[in-house]
Amino acid sequence: MDSYVSESARREHNWGEESATERLLMAVWPDVSYTQFNRRQEKAIGADWLWWFVDRTGESFGIIIQAKKMKQSKTGLTVDFKHPKNTGQQMDDLFATAHEFNLPAAYMLYCGDSRYRRDSNSWCPACSGKDPHCRRCERAGTLLLPALAADHLRFHTPSIAAEDAFRDGFPLEDAVDRSVSTKTLAQDLNIRSLAPPLREFLTTPQHGPREIAKMMFEVVSRMRRGQFSAVTPERPTSSDEDVFVFPATPRDSGHFRTPYYSHILNGLRRRLPEYVEPVLNGALPPGSLSDRLAGMVVVRI
Repeated sequence: MDSYVSESARREHNWGEESATERLLMAVWPDVSYTQFNRRQEKAIGADWLWWFVDRTGESFGIIIQAKKMKQSKTGLTVDFKHPKNTGQQMDDLFATAHEFNLPAAYMLYCGDSRYRRDSNSWCPACSGKDPHCRRCERAGTLLLPALAADHLRFHTPSIAAEDAFRDGFPLEDAVDRSVSTKTLAQDLNIRSLAPPLREFLTTPQHGPREIAKMMFEVVSRMRRGQFSAVTPERPTSSDEDVFVFPATPRDSGHFRTPYYSHILNGLRRRLPEYVEPVLNGALPPGSLSDRLAGMVVVRI
């Protein structure tokens, strides 16, 4: 991504979300498999992509992702989560698609190259812009942000939303780096009421698809802790044990639009859906995919 933005700047080319996604996927092929769907209904289909992260055991984590460009201003980066025209329709459509597939929603934030985002270095949660060799700063060109977090940020000004999104998002490169493992998460408001397998997942380091799921969860859990409302002890929501790694999760919604445990952790599956491999091998995608999505990506870690 950094090289693409740098090249665009040299050529005075105004880069955008779709072109950035295409360049990102071309750069990581063939290590990352992807297929772009034909847009049969241009107005009905958004720019959402289905990403699957899968490990050697077949366990996988799926996310519905919308690309979003951080734009430059005189004081740093800005981001518009109320697109288009302050309606928030793009975000509503993203959540609707995620609900359709029972997967978490997220934004892929394109923050440009190091020069493009230099005025925003002080936002780095790792070094506050004080370490010229900070790995997080180096990897901040592409960040993943759970849409549940972005949903709250859309009520902020574009500059404040960008600052919070930059801090809360995590580098895509970290998500696929096998040397990175998640830290213990023991401060979620529901931690004491969890079943042992789920509690162990949150309180021990993870790798692969579980690591990415936990990264997503940690962002939202941290925001949940700041909402100060009481946790209602409701029975867990249950789903298919043959499909989901954690079929029963707390029904705590906090101030989010949907229960955050199931929204994120339902993306963690015991195996890839049956349609994935045939579509990657050239089969026509089922209408349930091509009618709602721009394409599909599979990352093997």
